[in-house]
Amino acid sequence: MKQFLKLFILFFIFVPGLRAETWKVNDDHSDLSFTVNYLKVSEVRGRFNELDGKVEFSGSDPKSVEVEIKTKSIDTGNKLRDSHLRRADFLDVRKHPKIKFFSKTINKLNDNVYEVKGKISIQNKTKDLTLIVTMSEIVKDTWGKQHRFAVYTGELNRLDFGLDWNKTLPGSDMLVGDRIMLKGSVQLQPYGGTTSSSKHMIADNKSLRNRERQQRGEAKKEQPTSIRIYGAAKTKVKQTPSADPTPFLRPVDKNAVSETGMEFDWSKWLAMLYHGLFGFIGCLTVFVGVKKGFLQYAKGRYDETNVIGYLSDVIGMALCLMWAISFYHFIRI
Repeated sequence: MKQFLKLFILFFIFVPGLRAETWKVNDDHSDLSFTVNYLKVSEVRGRFNELDGKVEFSGSDPKSVEVEIKTKSIDTGNKLRDSHLRRADFLDVRKHPKIKFFSKTINKLNDNVYEVKGKISIQNKTKDLTLIVTMSEIVKDTWGKQHRFAVYTGELNRLDFGLDWNKTLPGSDMLVGDRIMLKGSVQLQPYGGTTSSSKHMIADNKSLRNRERQQRGEAKKEQPTSIRIYGAAKTKVKQTPSADPTPFLRPVDKNAVSETGMEFDWSKWLAMLYHGLFGFIGCLTVFVGVKKGFLQYAKGRYDETNVIGYLSDVIGMALCLMWAISFYHFIRI
């Protein structure tokens, strides 16, 4: 009995490829495209933008496929035509919101090419569909998430599903062809390991690339260095000249930060002291002038405890506040 248990445990430890693993369809980078003949010599190309599904793998081989496509997401690049395709003449998206496909058998043709035979349902009519699928190896993205891509081709006849709308051309030819060629690729990721859509929208720059390399362990984080600002020692991470922590410090070198990291810009300091001192004196002068003006205007009626006295104080304080705000914005420039 003990020998049997050992063999059982070893079987599941050393033969992980026999265990099924389910991967989810991620439509962020999936492409469900189709083409149909138009006027016999041209083609109309389109795609479905929204889908969901899963693929079950045994090792590196797919064992089952299930896909659901939202019919309202059809997109041929022409709003008027897309509106027609969504109506009852074609997909009738209100009554039939989804196209469904599931596999019945999957045969391996060579190393990474498979013949997937299954059933597709359009407008409650179910027919056979065979797809030739090329499966990629597992690859990792910038954030360490795993991906597989399934590239497929196939063909179906729209008349099999009652999609028979058409227009007659001279000579009994038809405006739209009956056979629809299918071609596209599907992005697959493990359940619980999908990459957020927002990740793909982050702008690329040198700082983000360095941080991502550090997170993956491909680069070392920069060591903090001690610099002195306004006479007080503080710990800062080395910064590039574009990340100026204060307007009164400037980099010593455009290409590198020295051991002290920064130096004072005396011209800005003098300008700040000049504007601050004379601005404050000017503000006090205006304040006294306001008080004196009220005193002369309300001669005989002026009193610090009545409304006129309070009003003169409010106006004076408002002027001081305006100076403080202006000076604050000045030193932030």
